[in-house]
Amino acid sequence: ILEITSVVVDRMLPEREEGETPAAVDEARPGADPAALAAQMFAPPPDRSIAVLPFVNMSGDPENEYFADGLSEEILNFLAGVPGLQVTARTSSFQFKGRNADVREVGEALNAAHVLEGSVRRAGNQARITAQLIRAADGYHLWSETYDRTMEDTFEVQTDIAESVSRALGVVLDDQQRQRMQAAGVRDVEAFIAFQKGQTKFWQAHSHEIDMAIMAEASDWFTEALRLEPRFASAYFIR
Repeated sequence: ILEITSVVVDRMLPEREEGETPAAVDEARPGADPAALAAQMFAPPPDRSIAVLPFVNMSGDPENEYFADGLSEEILNFLAGVPGLQVTARTSSFQFKGRNADVREVGEALNAAHVLEGSVRRAGNQARITAQLIRAADGYHLWSETYDRTMEDTFEVQTDIAESVSRALGVVLDDQQRQRMQAAGVRDVEAFIAFQKGQTKFWQAHSHEIDMAIMAEASDWFTEALRLEPRFASAYFIR
């Protein structure tokens, strides 16, 4: 958390030449108000901002980790399509995967006023999905729900979670906005599982020197995702 916070603060500070002190920067900017600059640096996150953490796999099968990650990513994509919401990027929120971090620390690190977390327990064609919207400032729950569904109903669960979160944050969607949000999602569960497997292989291949054999495996998974869901734009982009 401290490393992340340091990076965020560093990016917010004005750039200066090597060896130049902060005082020199202030002198180089006549009229700069130190109090206003400090207020800007430490301002609270926007009220309608949210970070979607990767949902925890509560199943015994480690393969279901891909399903949990895919579900989290699809909900994030839904929320990113909601006008008026600021959604933390996947690469930022997914760095907390597997870490038992306090939501207040997560909110501070990601500059998000709210955190969505959840869990997934999958058994065969059945899934229990729990989602919780938490206010990062004090850790209080604003909304939570548990869904017992078949795998074929997962898309409806994603949509319901995204719409419920939007309502809890005071965003009312009209029909056109709802359709646009839903259009961002992937309806085929196996497609986004294949995509998650492809992403895992893709980053493994780039962990040090590029491993072309692992890259080929990643490409195969992306191809499978596109076979199942031809309109899966992200699979086209990475592939």
